[in-house]
Amino acid sequence: MAIDPAGIPVDLGSETTPANLTHYLGIDLHNGLSANASHLGSYRSKTAVYFPDPGKVNVSQVDVILYLQGYTTTLPIDVFLKDPAFPLRERIGQSTRKAFIFVAPTLRGELVSSGDKKFKVAQAGDLARQPANYLQQVLNGLQAHGPFGQTPTLGQVVLAAHSAGGQHLFPIAKALGKKVSEIWCFDCFYGGYAGTGGVKKPEWITWLESNTQVKRFWIYALGGTKANSEALKRAGASLSGVEVTVGGTWQNSIPSDHDHIPETFLKSLVDTSVLS
Repeated sequence: MAIDPAGIPVDLGSETTPANLTHYLGIDLHNGLSANASHLGSYRSKTAVYFPDPGKVNVSQVDVILYLQGYTTTLPIDVFLKDPAFPLRERIGQSTRKAFIFVAPTLRGELVSSGDKKFKVAQAGDLARQPANYLQQVLNGLQAHGPFGQTPTLGQVVLAAHSAGGQHLFPIAKALGKKVSEIWCFDCFYGGYAGTGGVKKPEWITWLESNTQVKRFWIYALGGTKANSEALKRAGASLSGVEVTVGGTWQNSIPSDHDHIPETFLKSLVDTSVLS
């Protein structure tokens, strides 16, 4: 299977709460979620596209925050975003920078066993292999179903991931290459996600050395991701833009726990980003 870059996503509706606008598109990631276009109520392979201000987005070249939410069982992304406990859109909307779109697909959550341990995994399907095709379908959908009168080209991309979503950051970054301008890691470098095995230089650091257009590689880590995150910080000490905070306060804020790291820091990240 593949994501067709010429495909037009299914229109799954829109809403203006919270302000300003969120479109929902049906894009099949081939990750095991229902993609039954004839029964839209059961269409679980949803992508949310949030506009902090539709009037400020460059309609010819659109900048994107691509956000990978961690383990959420099989809840579609709209259900997660509407949960008042996780006000991601609300925090982004508090920033004065609004000339971009926030794109969040539904990743299929599952528990995977390895020996006597169970791990929460967020399946991204073909999104991890073909992120440019996926984002092109997003842009196609915004032209076909609104609010764009034309199909824009893709501008710069900020990659962001929380928890189990972090396993897909590196393949997506490699595939998008020079389009990536920042990477935000919300407590997501579990296990081998950080590429820190053995004595080799972490693959993230090797990639950053050849992708100098990346202005910030930001990590906030707690217990389970502390060792990998600190290893990345040491390995990237000579690089500008590598910023790692392990616990405590960042930008005068501190999260209550692992689940609430993204909304705690999203506004500050947008405020201090390359986004306009």
